[in-house]
Amino acid sequence: MKNIAFKSLFLVSTIFFIDYGIMMVIGLVSYYLGCSSDFYDFTYCTIGKILIAASIILFITALILEIKSLVIKKK
Repeated sequence: MKNIAFKSLFLVSTIFFIDYGIMMVIGLVSYYLGCSSDFYDFTYCTIGKILIAASIILFITALILEIKSLVIKKK
C-alpha cells in the first residue's frame, strides 16, 4: 500500500505540473495573438476546467488500475 501512495504522490505532482505548463503555453500564445480580455474571462477558464477535470479522471483511472493489479497480485 505504501507503493501506491508514493506513485500517487508522484503522479499527482506530475499531472499538475503538466497542466500548469499547458495552461502557460495557451496563455502565452493567446497573449501574442492579441486575444481580448473576453478570451481570458471565458475561454481560458473553460479550457482550464476541462484540463483539470481530465487530469482528475486520468488520476482516478490510474489509481483504480493500480489497486486492481494489487488485488489480483494478492490472490
